[in-house]
Parts: sequence; structure tokens; C-alpha cells
Amino acid sequence: MDNHVDFIYLNMNEVKGLLPSYQDAIKIVESVFVAHDENMAILPNKFALDLEHIYGGHLNIMPGYLADLDIQGIKLITAYINNWEKGLPSAMAMINLYDTKTGAILCIMDGSLITLLRTGAATGVGAKYFANKNSKVAGFFGAGAVAPYHINCVLESVPSIEEIKIFDIREEQAENLALQIMRERGIKAYKVSTHEHVVRDSDIVVTATRMPKPSTLVKKEWVKPGCFIAATGQCYELDYELPLCSTIVVDNMEQCKHVHSGWGFSPLFDNKIITFDDIYADMGQIVNGKKTSRTNEEEIFIMWARGIGTEDVATGYYVYQEALKQGIGTKLRVF
Repeated sequence: MDNHVDFIYLNMNEVKGLLPSYQDAIKIVESVFVAHDENMAILPNKFALDLEHIYGGHLNIMPGYLADLDIQGIKLITAYINNWEKGLPSAMAMINLYDTKTGAILCIMDGSLITLLRTGAATGVGAKYFANKNSKVAGFFGAGAVAPYHINCVLESVPSIEEIKIFDIREEQAENLALQIMRERGIKAYKVSTHEHVVRDSDIVVTATRMPKPSTLVKKEWVKPGCFIAATGQCYELDYELPLCSTIVVDNMEQCKHVHSGWGFSPLFDNKIITFDDIYADMGQIVNGKKTSRTNEEEIFIMWARGIGTEDVATGYYVYQEALKQGIGTKLRVF
């Protein structure tokens, strides 16, 4: 037998031209949440090779399978807090897709832009279901690479937004992002200089920082009744009093149960202040209509989104299919 295994390699530039729109990305992430709720997905626990104590970074290994697409894959992503000082992204990723019937490699692609887009899209899904429909003001912590994706996906999901506030310790970066949003979206956007200014009077608050340890940026007394808070990744930025007076939803319950001690809300769980029974729902239950989203305009919602590998696999599969249609990528042979 003269069988060969060939695969497509897609670099970052090629992936960029094949990405779904913000609206389509939001639909893809919604479909992933539904697949989990309907037991049509397999998501092993995210595994981290932790070098934070040595080099200030870690490698996450994130596999996943989606039955509706019949695709399996894995994302490998590094996150290094001081990379910006070296002129490098803080996060760099690769996504591999595999044939489910043979295990043969189908595609190896840059996963950095996919990670940014699906992360913003998950926030967009949360805003769609939990933000008040008359929301006008959104505040964002962090003006790094993922920030434009959070902002644009929120604007897609909540078109009533009229004002964007941005805080970053690198003030010039916050200012540049505000100018970009004004130019591209035609709405008011500006840099703010204090944490309180981001939060006060905001209908939506999104945290997207890369802090080495917990530090309260969002204080309970600043949060407007009815606010939707999207806390991404490590969730280091929130006042630990907030979960006690808010409705908490997660992107995936099982994955959040295996969070590293010290990350996210884990100190609250470790000290039995809250339990996982206090989590209202994961997003699949919400999107599938098994649990209601907002029932009044005063309820504060926190969405804790750790990020799940099946989001990367689904978005990567979209990019792969587009590459096949358009004949883009470098074909390589394994054997």
C-alpha cells in the first residue's frame, strides 16, 4: 500500500484572512455551548505546564472533540506576562486538527488570532443573554491584543451601546485602542485613568488583564445594579464580595471545577464561602433555554469564562474549511 498522510499548514497571515466575522464567531461559540449541554462534546481538563515561578509563564494544553462537526483537535498556547517588554504577544498558540476516524493530522495552524476571536465571542454571547437590552455604557479593563475582540463582540451583541471606556496601565495603548474603536465603529470611546471610572455607571464591565496575582480592580460598591460583568481567564480582578451578591454563570462547569488553586474564585470555593451549587448555570443551559437569562433589570450577572478547547477546535475547523474552499495554505507530507 502506498498511503500518504498530508496536511495543511496555515500561518497567522493566512488564518487572519479566513477568520469568521464577529457575528459568525459568536454563533460558533454559541453552538459549542449547545454541544456541551447536549453531550455532543468531549472536553478533557485543561492541563497547564506551569513555569510561572521560573519564567513568568505557562503552557496550556487544550484538547476537544465536537460530534456535530465530527472533528477533534488540540490547542497549545503559552502565556507569558512580560512578553510585551520583548515585543512579543503575551499569548502564542497553535491549533492541530485531526481526522476522527484515523487520527491522521489534517491541519496545523496558528491559533493566536483564533484564541483572541473566540475569547471575545464568548463575551459577546454572555452580553447577548445577560446585558440589559437598553445598555448604553461599557467599561473594559485591558487594552491588549484581545481587547478589540471583546469590544467588537459586545457591540455586535448589544447594539444599544453608545460609549466605551478603556483602562490600561499602558495609557498610550488605551488611548490608541479608543481611537481605533471610534474610527472603526463610529461611537464614543475614550481612555480613563482610574479603576472606579471604568466601573461606575457602566452597564457592562469586561476584565481582560494578565495580572500575576489577584488585585481588586472591580469593587462591589462601584458596580451599577443590573450590570453584566464578563470576567475572563484567571478572573483576578473582581472584589470577592461581588459573587456573594451576584448571579454567577460559567462557560463550562466541569472545567471551572478543576481550576488551579488561587485562580479565579477558587479561594471562595476553597474556604467554603461559596460552592459550585451556587453557580446558577453554564452557558449551554442558557443558550439552550433550559435556564432563563435575565428576569429583571437590577440583577447583577458575572460570567466567569475560563476558555475551553472546543471553542478553538470549532473556530479552527471553520478556518480549515475555508482554507480548503479557497485553496489557501501550504500542503505538507508526514509520510
